[in-house]
Amino acid sequence: MFFSLHIIIYLLNLTPESYRFFYVFVYLQVITVNLTMFFPYLYHLNYNGLFLKPIEFLSVHSYSIYLINYSIVLLNIQKVFNIENFSVFQKTGIVFLFLIITSFLSILLYKFFELPILKYRDRNFKR
Repeated sequence: MFFSLHIIIYLLNLTPESYRFFYVFVYLQVITVNLTMFFPYLYHLNYNGLFLKPIEFLSVHSYSIYLINYSIVLLNIQKVFNIENFSVFQKTGIVFLFLIITSFLSILLYKFFELPILKYRDRNFKR
């Protein structure tokens, strides 16, 4: 379902700008359903490969990344840089800058805010 939807989008040239209704009411719901169908498989997955550390980093810091990436990093990058006039090389540099700043700030947020709250919760509220 996931791949067939993307093939249809490609073949029919459905852009988010032109087909907003489709993307809001069909595409996002199909993606959500596909992800929820995929979660049971991931739950039982025992992975010890090359990408274990990045996967663990993303899983541990995902909430911090969610809080940081758009509201703090992306909006400020858009204020500082006029990205529309940049070359592909410059846009690639902005993407790397975005990823580095987001990673750094999310690590700080996790280490100094989220982790102490989780430790407090585990100490004071038994499951």
